[in-house]
Amino acid sequence: MPGPAAPPAAARRTPPTGPPPGRPAAADLDAAVVPGLLSDGRTADHTLAGPAASATTGSATASATPKPAFTGTLPADRALTTLTALLPTGLTHSSPPGGRQSGQLWVDDGHGKSLREVHVSRQTSTTAIRSHVFAGTTPLADGTLIESRQAPPGTGPGHETVNVLHPDGLYVTIMEWQAPSQNGPSTRTTPILTLAQLRAIATSSQWQ
Repeated sequence: MPGPAAPPAAARRTPPTGPPPGRPAAADLDAAVVPGLLSDGRTADHTLAGPAASATTGSATASATPKPAFTGTLPADRALTTLTALLPTGLTHSSPPGGRQSGQLWVDDGHGKSLREVHVSRQTSTTAIRSHVFAGTTPLADGTLIESRQAPPGTGPGHETVNVLHPDGLYVTIMEWQAPSQNGPSTRTTPILTLAQLRAIATSSQWQ
């Protein structure tokens, strides 16, 4: 007995060649991409490579480059805050009239007040300072110039001065008098801080 007849050619079903129902074609995917999301809704990983990554990294590096904490003249109250933090322990300090504006500070070791004065600036041109204040001074290995001097009591009180000029233009001056005032006689026979201690304070990295 003959078998069943084959269905007509028109009735045969050809397997679909396009994407499954409900999934867009490849061309449609390109048109429907949402920035930051994959086609299935997952968040994309934005890892840059090539020139874009280099540009981003370079920008971040530039923004992370340390900048000077200040330019021009450091306000007197900020300079005094740093100075008091650098003083040896065991000393008391107070502000003379107008001291917060002039950069002056009274320091006492229990044997009489002594006046301090501090000035800090960042110079854009150091030619004049080098020729007037540091003439004949030999720079340190890193280019820093340090000038210090000590004057005995005379018509005014004995006093010590330390000037420091860094290669980047940071200029620190600290003065110490053996009296509560720079205009009166000495009230002490010795300074509270030695010249070496004054130099250590003036060259501290905290002024940066």
